[in-house]
Amino acid sequence: MRPPATPLAVRSPYLSTWLASDSLPGTWPSFWTGRTTAMTGIVRIDGVPYVFMGAPAVDAAPVSQGMSQISLVTTATRSTFTLTGGGVELVVTFLSPIEPGDLRRQSAPLSYLSMRASSADGKAHAVSVYIDVSAEWAHGDSGTKVGWASASTSGVRSLTVTPSGSVSAGRER
Repeated sequence: MRPPATPLAVRSPYLSTWLASDSLPGTWPSFWTGRTTAMTGIVRIDGVPYVFMGAPAVDAAPVSQGMSQISLVTTATRSTFTLTGGGVELVVTFLSPIEPGDLRRQSAPLSYLSMRASSADGKAHAVSVYIDVSAEWAHGDSGTKVGWASASTSGVRSLTVTPSGSVSAGRER
């Protein structure tokens, strides 16, 4: 059975992103109203980039066609995609926890994205992952300017995007 849309980040009417497909690569996620809330995922396997999420138009560097999705498992709180490419199996899981016994997790307006890469061909591979969430997540009007800031902790770089005027340090775009 194929659901009409696959839940990715679903916490409230204001934080709700779905995939109007059952294929993670090649489709932009969207808000329940149909407005795009883009998420891009590119994995580099042994120096070769593969798209595993979204539908980016990449001009600067050649990107292969994308990973092949081999399965999707959905539950009430989780969507798990399994993809292959370049000798690697990539498992991408979106989790929107609803735990009656954990009020802290219930009150947090967030969802989790986790990934696990493993060898599909028995060989060692160098794997790095790039995830991008567009500024379309910051405001319901995609014409609104946003501010952004960057931070690095333990080798992980993160960006914060908020509607313009809400960020005291950073840049506007």
